[in-house]
Amino acid sequence: MIGAGAVACALVHRDKNEAIRHCQAAISKKLRAPSTAEFTDTIVSRGDSGFGTHYYDVAGTVDAQNGFGAMVRGEYTCELTQRPDGQWLVTSTRVL
Repeated sequence: MIGAGAVACALVHRDKNEAIRHCQAAISKKLRAPSTAEFTDTIVSRGDSGFGTHYYDVAGTVDAQNGFGAMVRGEYTCELTQRPDGQWLVTSTRVL
């Protein structure tokens, strides 16, 4: 039998993976060649803002082709919120 703590941990892990997916999709849209993007060194932090809303900060490294076809590396950050109804809202993206 799986305990409530294990289920809660699994849900948080799933939500963190969803946060990563949404952020990487948003970051990819900012790249010149999004299909070449390779994301590494991803770090996720999660917080609760009350009333069932969770916020996430995602950061990492992205390698992608520039306009000349050369692979370049940048660091990215992304902030997003998961509303009580399960909807995700990306509030900030930045590629350095």
